[in-house]
Amino acid sequence: MDEQQILNQAEQVYRDCSKTPSVATATMLSNDNSKNLQVVSEWSQRNLDTTSMTQFSLHHHIHLTDDGNIEKVEKTHTLPFENSYKQISYSETGKLKAVLKLEKIGKADQESQILSIWSTECLLHSFNLTSVKKHGKAIVDATFASLVWSPDEKYILYVAEKEKKSLKTYFDSTVNDIDDKDSNGDANETKLNKLDKFIAEETWGEREPIHQPVLAILEISTGAIRILDTPSNVSPGQAIWSRDGSGIVYVGWDNEPWRLGVIYCSNRRNSLYYISLDESECEHLTDGSRTIYSPRFNPQGTKLVYMSYLYGGPHHSCAALMQIDWNGRKSEILIETVSQTNGSGFCGIYSMELPKRCWSADGNKLYFHTVRRIYQDIYEVNTIDKKLSCITKDNERGCWSILDVYNNILLASFMSPSIANRLMIAAIPYSIDSNLTSLHWTEIETIRVPSDDRITWEVITLTASDSASINEFDVIFCMPEGVAELPLIVVPHGGPHSAFYSYYNIYYYCFCKLGYAILQVNYRGSSGYGQKGIDCLLGNVGTLDVTDMKLAVDHILANKKVIGQNIYVFGGSHGGFLGTHMIGQFPSLFKACAVRNPVTDIASMLNVTDIPDWCYVEAGFDWNFGNIPSSDVYTKMINVSPMAHISKVQTPTLILLGQEDARVPPYQGRELYRALKARGVETRLLSYPGNNHSLSEVECEADVFMNVISWFNRHR
Repeated sequence: MDEQQILNQAEQVYRDCSKTPSVATATMLSNDNSKNLQVVSEWSQRNLDTTSMTQFSLHHHIHLTDDGNIEKVEKTHTLPFENSYKQISYSETGKLKAVLKLEKIGKADQESQILSIWSTECLLHSFNLTSVKKHGKAIVDATFASLVWSPDEKYILYVAEKEKKSLKTYFDSTVNDIDDKDSNGDANETKLNKLDKFIAEETWGEREPIHQPVLAILEISTGAIRILDTPSNVSPGQAIWSRDGSGIVYVGWDNEPWRLGVIYCSNRRNSLYYISLDESECEHLTDGSRTIYSPRFNPQGTKLVYMSYLYGGPHHSCAALMQIDWNGRKSEILIETVSQTNGSGFCGIYSMELPKRCWSADGNKLYFHTVRRIYQDIYEVNTIDKKLSCITKDNERGCWSILDVYNNILLASFMSPSIANRLMIAAIPYSIDSNLTSLHWTEIETIRVPSDDRITWEVITLTASDSASINEFDVIFCMPEGVAELPLIVVPHGGPHSAFYSYYNIYYYCFCKLGYAILQVNYRGSSGYGQKGIDCLLGNVGTLDVTDMKLAVDHILANKKVIGQNIYVFGGSHGGFLGTHMIGQFPSLFKACAVRNPVTDIASMLNVTDIPDWCYVEAGFDWNFGNIPSSDVYTKMINVSPMAHISKVQTPTLILLGQEDARVPPYQGRELYRALKARGVETRLLSYPGNNHSLSEVECEADVFMNVISWFNRHR
């Protein structure tokens, strides 16, 4: 086929696969009949026609047997319900629903944030949060956001930006010193504020800017909004009600001395707080020495659990699961941080969020999912005897995620490199065998990729022969069935302390559909191998991870039917760091390279990124807010960066950048582009406005795919 035919085929494959939705959330609601449940699942799908994500919901009835097992599943509607909400929350009884959406009001040009309250019969209220003067925009970013019903279903708790006053300068033509007074009538204070109109505002980094969150409570019956008085030096988020409704538990991130990027970073200093509803007490529940995520009360309100991560150090680490006896405020460790893994057993907790409902009905067992080397599994922990069980170990291998737990029924999703999404449900046995390693799962909904071709995949464990403290790592090898010899695309993940864990990815699936084999490498330093597995990479980036990449490629070349002359590398962020390292350190190995928002020069990234600590820690140095880099620090950062090998690069390189990227600012990619151009290496630079580090806007994502396919095909 000529290039245009290949691109036409690639376009059609991507169009077909973009029609595959993914489940975002799912909730079980109780009917009046205790033998029936309703499952409402929320899905999202790429809409290439409107270059946006389309959201819709599916509804299923679950019929239970007398002993609480799943008897039958029925889809209640043949067609999905399209929706466009930003947040959704169901009350405890399931009889009320809160929905936060963007809507145009009247003839207004701009959209407003509307919080709508629904009963099972009708719309009860709609509140325009944009017009509220007590706070700014409601925050929907997952790190901080909350939208939670009070236990008595009279109030909604949410997180919003702090009210931003309209400031003037001394020379504003509308200023009238006689009338201009602050809310307390203090004209002198108002005059001082005239110096503050252009004061710089710090944000919490990458993605939509978040400045200073506040906790807001909306009274449903009156529409009255109250802002809780939380400490001014923290940014509150992830707020939940105490089970008796008398107070709020929330996570507060330290604002001082200045804010760092928080998304994907489980190492930011914060604490867990409790504030009574009458604001008579604000209690520190933790001491700030660890990073806290995802507080959750059991149904009885007697136990509070949360995930506890290392403060400082690598951006993601292995967590401990903590429990507080709420009545006595006594804390204990439920699950310890795993230092080093032993075979395929429990490898630690790496997820940054527990399900909103994660408890058994008796309040003694907790359910969560986490990465286990190359897979993601669901676990049960008994909070009394601390016994831990993997309840999907003997189920189909892939990526299991727990979505909801209600009355001893588990709702989960399953995917794998060849399966986009399955929505699954299972009953927890009344008497659980101590050796239970699987449940009987009933399939509620399967979203199949629109293709008859099969994609096969396997996990391969490799062992490095160096002296590092960790030697094993895993790779996933994917290929289309029935093809004799294939070109190979090598994919390192970003982070570097994230992981591939057998999930579906539209890019990799489409690459396979177009005749490529895919090699996903969990180099040492990836999540899912214990804390030592993460720490072994610190100070060794550019060497240890590159060694593992090369070992993985060599193994595939020796053992699989791939075309050794047609090998490509494709990665983003730290995966782009490794991609550009590979073409510098092994200049004749790859036919072409494509990198998304790559880290190319850690030294030059240091003072422009929202995560300067990453630059220090990954290069092998301690970091604190007062650090001023020495020449030795700069030298090490340069030496471990891909730019140290730029003179050896001869591989044609495609560079794809998000113009709004605060994590790895686009100067990094432009620096690489100019260096390659100056040395006569074929290169192409694409820059996407309105896109940040993830390059995930629908139009951008599709264009990246087409350009990568074109680039690789052109260099076969």
